[in-house]
Amino acid sequence: MPASTVEKFKDQVTVAKAKPATTEAASTAAQPSGKVDLNTATADELETLPGVGPAKAKAIIEGRPYKSLKDFESRNIVAASTVEKFKGQLTLSKAKAAATETAAAEIPAQPSDKVDLNTATVDELLALPGIGPAKANAIIEGRPYASLKDFESRNIVAASTVEKFKGQIMVSKARTKTAVAETPEEKNPPEPVGKIDLNTATAEELEVLPGVGPVRAKAIAEGRPYASLAQFESTGIIPASVFDKFKSATEVSGSGKASSSQGTPGQVAAQKRIRMCGAKWRAARADDKIPSGMTWPQYWSQCNTALKARGY
Repeated sequence: MPASTVEKFKDQVTVAKAKPATTEAASTAAQPSGKVDLNTATADELETLPGVGPAKAKAIIEGRPYKSLKDFESRNIVAASTVEKFKGQLTLSKAKAAATETAAAEIPAQPSDKVDLNTATVDELLALPGIGPAKANAIIEGRPYASLKDFESRNIVAASTVEKFKGQIMVSKARTKTAVAETPEEKNPPEPVGKIDLNTATAEELEVLPGVGPVRAKAIAEGRPYASLAQFESTGIIPASVFDKFKSATEVSGSGKASSSQGTPGQVAAQKRIRMCGAKWRAARADDKIPSGMTWPQYWSQCNTALKARGY
């Protein structure tokens, strides 16, 4: 405005001193802090922090709520060296933490990416370093495991191999199968003696012999009776190299008629487990592979539990 004009009304105007206080109050109105709230920030906001990508942002959100910055750091969700880079950019809203906790509770639990020794399939176990088909089946037969320490104590897998995949496995107690009630005959079955008779053994007994599966067990049964082990060997039903593995655990006698199972379905299943465990016991004893100090009741208890876990 021209000075000449101001001169015309200069004596008619004033400046109120009360207004600066109002202006000051307005200037002190709450302004956004510019900090990232660990309890309420979105994934996009968290990703603006140095060293935090999509994976870390998701992990921070899943870990909510945090009671304090110290609580957040103690979780080790983000490396301490990385937290130091953005520590000054963080805040934590305790007022909103409760709501965040409720929301977090509604998020469905994410499946673990670890291999559960009590429930994993053969294919899942084969993905572990140092585990082949034989070891995978041995792990399954040894179920259930009470803990990782229990699994290691069984020596099913060498300790050096377990160390390679220890961080990739878990033992789910919740999923461990409930033990099936024992039938009277399986509570204390008599110790199996002698060798496995190729003329009378059941298919289950024959299948536990090294290298003998369902197909070869059926072929052995169909080729009966055998006059002697030498005559059986001459039939060529089993390759000589395979027969040599279980020859010492077998014999030939009897009429060639396998005993049949009778009773309720539970009793029949129990008899089947007794035959299978008995055959394993006799074969292992023949090859001197029974662990030192192990008795038949102990062996039976472990074998019976393992077979039940596999659905027998």
